[in-house]
Amino acid sequence: MKHPVIVKTRKPKRFIYLNLGSSYKDPKDRGKRKVLLDANGEEQTFIMRSPAIVFDINDDFDLQRYTWLKNYPNIDSKLTFEDTIEKEMVNTENMIVSAEAIQIAVGMTDKDILDFCKLTGIRTKDNSIEFVRAQVIKLANDDPNKFSRIINDRDKDYRVFIENAIEEKILNFVNGTYKYNTETIGLTEDQVVQWLKDNKDVYALLRKELSSTKKKVKK
Repeated sequence: MKHPVIVKTRKPKRFIYLNLGSSYKDPKDRGKRKVLLDANGEEQTFIMRSPAIVFDINDDFDLQRYTWLKNYPNIDSKLTFEDTIEKEMVNTENMIVSAEAIQIAVGMTDKDILDFCKLTGIRTKDNSIEFVRAQVIKLANDDPNKFSRIINDRDKDYRVFIENAIEEKILNFVNGTYKYNTETIGLTEDQVVQWLKDNKDVYALLRKELSSTKKKVKK
């Protein structure tokens, strides 16, 4: 089975040819001289005459040439190397991650959706829950890593509480500072989360106050 690797020049429009000689001293290997060999084992000059070439690294001769070229000093400033099979594997893995994220998004309750939106900035006001859910599913598809990072955050419930508490003016965020009454409780959300963890009794009271406030609004 072939394993193609595509090597391309970084400036194809300006490319004429690339002559790298037949050997170089490899700084990664204590300055040893690395020689490029032809099919007969003779020293050979490397000349690239087109903007792109393909090596089959499952072929011993191609692998020798590819390895010589890949290790050439500062070659990354001139050429790019694209492992097609590796790229395909990454694409497949990304598709699986995306599918898993979408499956989670589809199974979220309305409350889960609204809480998630508070952590992502997805607009919910004046939009139906169906529209908002579609936006969450779209995020899961477009950026499954971000979706998973938020959904699996151990402090997610604290962060949702902070957003709700600010909305109901139980906590305040003024001039880049989080405050509870007149007490500064953090400059970042992470610091507020830690404050809530360190002050469990206060946190319980604040949650009760928030719950009461929401019930009054519903009435």
